[in-house]
Amino acid sequence: GTGFYVILASLLQAAFGNDYGLASYPGLMQSAEYIRHMIAPSGAYFNYADCRETVPPLVLLHWFAATSGRPALAAPEVARIQSGAPCGPGE
Repeated sequence: GTGFYVILASLLQAAFGNDYGLASYPGLMQSAEYIRHMIAPSGAYFNYADCRETVPPLVLLHWFAATSGRPALAAPEVARIQSGAPCGPGE
């Protein structure tokens, strides 16, 4: 759901110049930290036994980084893309 929320906030900002407070909703920005902590150094998701192990491209981390002014939030994703590491189904 976070991905869809980020898309909506981004579209509203682009279309109307205002996200109507979506980016400042309590707890939203902490979601980026949770996402980052659920990816192991191996590059696989923490496995709750009901999720896939491979991590798809996480473009929403770039939104979190830009919106919060914290580029470090997207740094692992940028490094993964630059390394050519697999990301997603059909690896």
